[in-house]
Amino acid sequence: MKLRRVRKGDIKDIFMWRNSPEIRSAMFVSELITWESHVSFWNKRFSDKKNLSFIIEFKDEAVGVVRLDKRGNFHEIDIFVKPEAHGKGVGTEAIKYVIDKAKTYRIKKLVAKVRPENIASKKMFEKNNFKAKYLYYEREL
Repeated sequence: MKLRRVRKGDIKDIFMWRNSPEIRSAMFVSELITWESHVSFWNKRFSDKKNLSFIIEFKDEAVGVVRLDKRGNFHEIDIFVKPEAHGKGVGTEAIKYVIDKAKTYRIKKLVAKVRPENIASKKMFEKNNFKAKYLYYEREL
């Protein structure tokens, strides 16, 4: 397994993965995204020096994406693995690589937000020594 920086040629795969029902069901923003908004997001991201984006490669194949977004004194980690690679430990292993990569960028703290029903992600972060710190409640009015 390895991590490499996202390239412009990766955004089509990321778009397909991001809009798959399996991935969207675990996202906080679960609506389909348009190609135009996706391209705009990544074009801004490529010129952004604060935030980092990596492709997860497993057995020489791109299988997921990790973003590290600067939020004050920490970076928020956002990770997803394409549905065909689910259940193989790819995400758990990728986070180990992300932790090492974050240290090379002198990042001191990573924070992950996980939906309560996303048991696989909870386990993935817990296996990498992330600790649950807060609960977030909301109510529609």
